[in-house]
Amino acid sequence: MTATTDAQLPTTTTEAGSPTTPATAPHTPADTRGFAIGEELRWRRESGRWVPGTITAFEQHPNGLVAKIDWNVHGLKSFTPVASLEREVAAGTTYKRATVFRAEILAAIAAQPLFHRGPNAVTSIPSRTAIPTDAERSQMQDLGRLHGCHSCSRKVPLGDGRWRPDHQPPTELVELGLMSGPSVLYPQCNPCSSRQGGLINKLKRRWQGLPEMY
Repeated sequence: MTATTDAQLPTTTTEAGSPTTPATAPHTPADTRGFAIGEELRWRRESGRWVPGTITAFEQHPNGLVAKIDWNVHGLKSFTPVASLEREVAAGTTYKRATVFRAEILAAIAAQPLFHRGPNAVTSIPSRTAIPTDAERSQMQDLGRLHGCHSCSRKVPLGDGRWRPDHQPPTELVELGLMSGPSVLYPQCNPCSSRQGGLINKLKRRWQGLPEMY
């Protein structure tokens, strides 16, 4: 399969250029190599964006069985040879099954210590809102003076000298359905808070199909 650009579809045939009418005979899982109508895929464009798509049909074309895929970007549709799709998914380059994509995101979350309670997570308070209240921020100062940063155990907050209330698990990841709540608040130093925020934004962009920013 030739390389694609942002202006191209990830296939050798576009919907407008479909060479045959759809076959009406049913296809078996063996024919489709395990892919199914309704299955979600992710396609990585050269921009770095992961675009979601859904298999809507299988059709028999002269060169073999193809999957009709509706991509969630500018109404693009494509006819992609099933054999090629299988190779690309196996290689993990151009396409990924949505389940594989989600599993990779969850694995990245599990491996990142800043997305979890740290080694110094001694005392927390309940989180009632996505944005900490003044009272909660005040309590974080008291807990920070007692225990330090829950993530790195630093005893001074650095930065502006105030401890940051850290939602655990992070609220934004809970809202995306990637972690489960409810969240509680721990004191966190400024360097850990800033680094955590950058990591969350990067992961959110990848999950939402946006190009990563560095």
